[in-house]
Amino acid sequence: GAALLSGFKHATGDIIVTIDSDGQHNPEDIPNLIKPIISDQADFVVGSRYLGSSNYKVPLHARVGENLINFFLRFLYRQNVNNNQSGFRAFSSQHSRIFNNIRDTKFGLCTETLFKVAHYKLRISEVPINVNIRKYGKSHVALFKIIISISYCILIYFVKRFKLNRFIPNRVLATMKNKIGLLINKFS
Repeated sequence: GAALLSGFKHATGDIIVTIDSDGQHNPEDIPNLIKPIISDQADFVVGSRYLGSSNYKVPLHARVGENLINFFLRFLYRQNVNNNQSGFRAFSSQHSRIFNNIRDTKFGLCTETLFKVAHYKLRISEVPINVNIRKYGKSHVALFKIIISISYCILIYFVKRFKLNRFIPNRVLATMKNKIGLLINKFS
């Protein structure tokens, strides 16, 4: 995650594309991914395995998680992104500055970038992509860590969306984040 954020800051092109390194995504889908940005129909595009063809079965817990995240994205910002954990994304580099203060550089990065894009009212689109079975490595992501990180992210954007930070001091949110971080480390 930290490497991605560094890349966003140093990218020089007009459009920034991210792609997972495990071989699941096909680079040949990049023209389709960036087309909505080029035609000024979207500012941020997510490649969706649910709209394209896939040789990969999404585990039930991942599908349930994506549905929950999508529920909160729709509830808070009226945005709908079914494959919200896809790492195959594109966005106009003119919007890269909104990612300068991302809180989660690990497990909640996909979620936080999406919520941040929605919070700034950028146009989000999903396009079909082809997804293959993972070719390289295996996932080292712990389900519990993801749940805690994403829950905290949703809480933060809930507070932002409804301007509850007038009632909840930043130090309370910072304390919650520290406690959640300790909880994650305890179970790592």
